[in-house]
Amino acid sequence: MRTLLVASAASAAVVCILSSFAQQTATSNDQSAARHPTSDQLLSVPVGGYVIGGAAPPVANPYEGNKDAIAKGRQLFDAMNCSGCHAPEAGGGMGPPLGDEDWIYGNQPGDIFLTIKQGRPNGMPSFQGLPNDVIWQLTAYVRSLSANRKQ
Repeated sequence: MRTLLVASAASAAVVCILSSFAQQTATSNDQSAARHPTSDQLLSVPVGGYVIGGAAPPVANPYEGNKDAIAKGRQLFDAMNCSGCHAPEAGGGMGPPLGDEDWIYGNQPGDIFLTIKQGRPNGMPSFQGLPNDVIWQLTAYVRSLSANRKQ
């Protein structure tokens, strides 16, 4: 009986230690995620209404400045007929221009990612089915348009 009590106490101690470790790890991961949100965390940002400047937390595009990704983003932009609304070279048509700094929903990577993934009221369709990597490539291309106009 005494052996059983000692074994139970030892098991309880191990459970407490593991639980404490798991809680510390979760807290550490939560703090890290708050500083560097992932694509999936970014998708928890609600989208809707007319918001000037966007509401996405700062997030880095893994393809920002990557010439191969920008070229792939351009191919995707053309293949998905984005120019049907935004015009060739994204100069604006039925949809707004994408080569300037004046963006209704924000021109930062997270803002653009959310706009493509979730869509926007009054015209921008949602592309929920696209993989996040594809959306980040499109984002890199779209952001390169305004960078090219500054030069």
